Amino acid sequence: MSGLYDNGRQAFLDGEVSWRDDSIKAVLLSAAYQVALEADRFLSDIPLSARVAISPPLSGKTSRIGVADADDTVIPGFMGPPVTSLALFADRGSDGSSRLLVHLDSGLGIPLVPNGAAVTIAWSEEPDVKIFRL
Repeated sequence: MSGLYDNGRQAFLDGEVSWRDDSIKAVLLSAAYQVALEADRFLSDIPLSARVAISPPLSGKTSRIGVADADDTVIPGFMGPPVTSLALFADRGSDGSSRLLVHLDSGLGIPLVPNGAAVTIAWSEEPDVKIFRL
């Protein structure tokens, strides 16, 4: 299920997360993760066994009329189980304080079977979608 995490949405509204200023990363996830948009709050809510890879911080982040965008994201080569979804989070240095923001399970080359090569996540070019819309 794609969507914004409820607690991530609240963090945006409360000013606890800044799309522009925070270090936002993507975590690639296996089918071992059962998303709970209404309950999951932090990266620590995603089991380590479900995390396949984590991207470097997103670059070129922009927002326009509530739509978040960034440059396409390259994740260096990795191996692991098939990737069935990804989540974006605000990296705060620890899993227990890194706020989950959005979960995506379609498009973006997902599902994907890691083979040791780098992977590029190409965000949507649709003007009213891009990465997500608040």
